[in-house]
Amino acid sequence: MKVRPISKIYIHCSYSSWGDLNEISSWHKVRNFREVQMSNGETTHCGYHTIIYNPYTKYDFLKNKKIDSNTDGQIVQARPDGEIGAGVRNDNTFSLHVCYVGFTPTPMQLMSLTSVCLDWIKLYNIKIDSVLGHYEYYENAGLPVIKTCPQIQMDGFRSMLRHYVT
Repeated sequence: MKVRPISKIYIHCSYSSWGDLNEISSWHKVRNFREVQMSNGETTHCGYHTIIYNPYTKYDFLKNKKIDSNTDGQIVQARPDGEIGAGVRNDNTFSLHVCYVGFTPTPMQLMSLTSVCLDWIKLYNIKIDSVLGHYEYYENAGLPVIKTCPQIQMDGFRSMLRHYVT
């Protein structure tokens, strides 16, 4: 496994009603994201390190049917942590990216998102204030905000993380 210094976590949402690793990889391939080899030997163009599924599949979404919760909150590794992600232009070198599928996270997705962030915080000794929403990159850089993901209040999310870490 490649080792690289990691100091930030960026949280994203897919802005799609459904999606899986293959679908997101196809979206990113069209955008010319670099192909990388995953830990299982397969390849992906997905720019995120981890994806958190919601309870929809393409079939169920097209049939307007909500499925049971067996995929809701499922954590899927996409890009290996040692590979530079493609989640925030100009700030990928030292960051990890997690994306939950959907617009706002389900309670199960929020639990999984918390778990992923806590694992990375402990593993890479990341400061909680460095767990950022994609939109915060633009705010912090003094640029016009062109992304609004994730659709969660990041100060509240960081406050919750502090509760678990301290």
